Amino acid sequence: MDSAETPSMPGRETQELLETFAAMAPLLSKATQRAKGDERDSKKAKTQHKLTEEAQRLDLQPVVLQMAKLLIRMDADQNLLRKQDSFVFYMQMEEESVIHILSKQAKQWHQEMTQQEGQMKTQEWKPLRATLMQTMAETLQMRLHKLYSCKQSDPLFQTAMHHNLVNDKGEFFFQKWDASSQKLVQTSQAPVGMDRMKRYVDQLVETLQDPANVVKFHALKASGDQRVTPWILQVALRCDELQTLLEQLMGCKVWNLLGATLKAHSLPQSSQAEHLKSLTGKGKSAGKGKAHRR
Repeated sequence: MDSAETPSMPGRETQELLETFAAMAPLLSKATQRAKGDERDSKKAKTQHKLTEEAQRLDLQPVVLQMAKLLIRMDADQNLLRKQDSFVFYMQMEEESVIHILSKQAKQWHQEMTQQEGQMKTQEWKPLRATLMQTMAETLQMRLHKLYSCKQSDPLFQTAMHHNLVNDKGEFFFQKWDASSQKLVQTSQAPVGMDRMKRYVDQLVETLQDPANVVKFHALKASGDQRVTPWILQVALRCDELQTLLEQLMGCKVWNLLGATLKAHSLPQSSQAEHLKSLTGKGKSAGKGKAHRR
């Protein structure tokens, strides 16, 4: 939305937007409630009288509209920054999915923290976000090492080939979301060999030993009737090693070993920003929002 123009709004939407920012009205008209000052000082009284008249003549509508545009732009800028250090996992709900392991780990973490309340802590506890991400990486490492030790004729390796995770050489394919068919499709990107993938995952586990490298890792609200749950991961900007690893593994089918997929952050603006845009007549119509894409 162009900051140089003020959008025209129907009367009902104008009133709704003004009600949204109704709490700001007392601040904008605060000058009307200030003390009149010393009447003996005619110059000071005249100045205050002038300020009061200006406050009374103040039209709140353009002020509120400019505030709305500023908030929407700030939300968009914040969303843009997330693309530099944030990723999104889409986790399935099947029995073998890592999401069930994460759920058990979260319950255990909360129980242990509750037991430590009121007692002297004997060890330094990792934040839940770091604990869950480390659990996820270690689970991937365990399952990959199991596949790595298989022969091509073993049932596990044959299953991986059947689901098109790897080719007959043990190389992992890449995939991306196709909007036209509404499904994940395999790309022409060069697959990653098993030995190289093993080094990637081992390095991932080692990097996640430092809890400071994980800034955020939690579930997002799923949209529609999807059988997947999106999780957002934000990594520390100073940890180039972790960020580079995740970028190399985006779209790789190795995450299918966990019942998950990984992509770059490209989620839409916050629901508050979308609602604010609709109030200014610049948002999408109700019910036409896009669902999370994998």
